[in-house]
Amino acid sequence: MTDLTLHFQKPAGWADTIHIHFWNTYPAAAATTWPGVAMTARPDGWFVHRLEGIRSASFVINDAHGRQTVDEWRDRDGWL
Repeated sequence: MTDLTLHFQKPAGWADTIHIHFWNTYPAAAATTWPGVAMTARPDGWFVHRLEGIRSASFVINDAHGRQTVDEWRDRDGWL
């Protein structure tokens, strides 16, 4: 089983901690509660989160201060 790895570059003006809220996973796993789990900050300015054992998911990336992406869905690793 492969993992789904998502990368996100924080826009200017967003808070320093970035979260990912996910649901509708395949295979089925428990959804997160808002605002989700903190993504890991990388030294290059990107944030990353690996959904272990998950092949696809719906998700929203947010800063827990009112800024967020639109609803997204991925079935492969992605850079946003």
